[in-house]
Amino acid sequence: MVPERTLTKRKAIAEWLKGHDDIAIITHISPDGDTLGSALALMHALHNMGKRAFVCNRDEMPGYLRMLPGWESIVTPDDIPFPPKAVIAIDCADEARMGTAIGLIKEGMDVAVIDHHETNRMAFAPSWVEGEEAATGVLIQTLLGEMGAEMTSEIALCLYAAISTDTGNFSFSNTTPEALCAAAECLRAGFDLADLSFRLFRMKSQGRTRLLGRALNSIEYLEDGQIALIRLKRSEFAELGATDADTEGVVNFGIDTEGVEVAILAVERAGSTKFSLRSRNRVNVAQAAAALGGGGHSRAAGVTLQLPMEEAVEQVLNALVRAVREP
Repeated sequence: MVPERTLTKRKAIAEWLKGHDDIAIITHISPDGDTLGSALALMHALHNMGKRAFVCNRDEMPGYLRMLPGWESIVTPDDIPFPPKAVIAIDCADEARMGTAIGLIKEGMDVAVIDHHETNRMAFAPSWVEGEEAATGVLIQTLLGEMGAEMTSEIALCLYAAISTDTGNFSFSNTTPEALCAAAECLRAGFDLADLSFRLFRMKSQGRTRLLGRALNSIEYLEDGQIALIRLKRSEFAELGATDADTEGVVNFGIDTEGVEVAILAVERAGSTKFSLRSRNRVNVAQAAAALGGGGHSRAAGVTLQLPMEEAVEQVLNALVRAVREP
C-alpha cells in the first residue's frame, strides 16, 4: 500500500508538470547514473507529451553514461536552447548541488523538486522527497505512470540505469521490493540488458583502470581496520589519463574489505577536497557528512570541503573515528 502522503506529493508533481512548459531539468554536479537517467527519462516523457524541456548540468557527462538515449542533448547553463519558464531539480539534495545551473532559476519562477536523499534541504514547492526510496529513478518511474506517459524503450533504459546504479546493480542494502518491481517494469519495455549492464558495471577505460590500481595500492586501514581511507591527488589524474568521472565506485572497494565499517575516498581538487563516504552497518555517514556541510544517505554520503587535502582529511577522519568508536 502506497502511503497517502506519497500519493498526494506524486499527484502534485504530475499536475505541476502537466501545467508547465519550457521546463529546465537540473541534475546535480558530478552527475551519476541516477540523476542523469532520471532526468533524461523525464525529458523524453515531456517531449512525447509535446512539451519543450532540456536537461542541464554544469559538469561533463561521464563516459560510461554516454549511451543513455538523449545524453548528447544535455546542455551546460551557458548553452541552454531556450529560456525556461519553470525548473525542476532532480536528485539534488540542496541548492549547492545544482552548481551554476541554479542561475537558471529567476525570481518568481516556479520550481519543483524530486529527490530521495534523507538530508534534502530544498525549500521549493511542490517537493517530492522520499528519503527511504532506493533511487530517484523509482520515483520518476511511478510519476510517469501517474502522468499516463508511455514507457518507451528509451525511457525504460534511462530509468533502469538510474535505479541499478544507485542500488549497486541491486546489491546494496537500499535495494527494496519497489526498486526491483520498477526495474522489472522497465525491462518489459525492451532493451539490451546484457549490453547495458556491461557498460554500467564492468566496462572501464584504461585511465579508470590505472586510477583504480593506484587507489587500491595506496589504501590505508585505520582504527584496527574499521576505516579504509583512499586518497587521490589532482596530479595523478593527468599522469594516469583519468578524469573525475573515473572515481565513480572507487570507494566501494574500501567498504568491500573484510572488517571495514567506514570507507572514505578523498579526491583532491583545485582549492577543495571532495569526499565519498560509505558505511557497512553501524555508522550513519549522512549525519557525519551533514555536520560538515554535505549530505546523502545513511550508508552512502558525500561532502566537499574548501580545504587542502590533508586538512580536509583530518576533519573528516575526526568525525568518522568518533562515530566508529561509539558503542
